[in-house]
Amino acid sequence: MSISLQQYKDAVHTAFRVIGTEPAVELTLSDVVDYGVESGFERFTLVYTGPLQPFLQQQTLVLGHEQLEEEAVFIVPIQKVDAGIHYEAVFNRPVVE
Repeated sequence: MSISLQQYKDAVHTAFRVIGTEPAVELTLSDVVDYGVESGFERFTLVYTGPLQPFLQQQTLVLGHEQLEEEAVFIVPIQKVDAGIHYEAVFNRPVVE
């Protein structure tokens, strides 16, 4: 089972840990952009903020959260800001009833 869009919305401004990295890396879920449902697919984007170092390359990571299950997420670095690096994950998946 995947983490639902609503669960992600409820987790904005909370920490997700990257599983399997040394040193440990923590990403904060900064924003969730909901593009709605089209043709039976829910479409949304997650924006995470991580530290400047270590810099995470475009890749699939397993992210853990204290209240949610672990989930593999494909992230792409999109912007360097004062707070760190923004990473984006784009979802376009079938709606599960």
